[in-house]
Amino acid sequence: MKKIFALFISAVMLFSFAACENNEKDKNLSSSEKDISSSVSEVSSNNSSSEEISSVVSAELSSIEEARIKIKEYVDSVTNDSMSPLKKANKAIKKLHQDFKYRAVALDLSNGYTDELTGDMVLYFFRYRKGSCEHYAAVEKLILEYLGFNAMYVEGDRYSTVELVWGEHLWVIAEMDGAYYHVDGLYGGNHTGGIDRCFFVPDSDMEKSHRWEKTNYPACIEPQPQF
Repeated sequence: MKKIFALFISAVMLFSFAACENNEKDKNLSSSEKDISSSVSEVSSNNSSSEEISSVVSAELSSIEEARIKIKEYVDSVTNDSMSPLKKANKAIKKLHQDFKYRAVALDLSNGYTDELTGDMVLYFFRYRKGSCEHYAAVEKLILEYLGFNAMYVEGDRYSTVELVWGEHLWVIAEMDGAYYHVDGLYGGNHTGGIDRCFFVPDSDMEKSHRWEKTNYPACIEPQPQF
């Protein structure tokens, strides 16, 4: 009888210890987990959209990381696996010009074109479906990088065929197989009647409508490739 009673007491003690241990684990949740959980609960209680809830969950992502995710989703939605990277870039940039509108937007360029600013511009562009040449260039840059090309911004001027004046402009130079090419879907679509006229073109084509400090950028001397 004593042995049975002793076993019963031991079982009760083990059960109590396990319950206490689980309580301690609940108390020791990381502050970030609690913050995210409470934030999601708060957003949900306010009948907010799934987009807002997603923004809380992705709070740990930087703007450039979130922008790259947006770019991947966009490119994958308008292209297919049978296309070459160059063809995908062409298709995505053409669709970009159809889906988004040009609007002048003031930007703080005091720190230059940082990754953070690039991310912010891309996210703004996809949220409001409009933007300035800087926003277009940012989206084109990340599209090209997602598809495996190296890309850089080009600061210069472009000639407006509407106003007949030169104005500040931003576009992109991309590298493919060791050669460099200009990409400016915004200007091509708005001023030349076709994006292809400013898609992977050499300096000799671009300088007809653009000007830039050539010593600051790699020479683009190869003819436009087939795509």
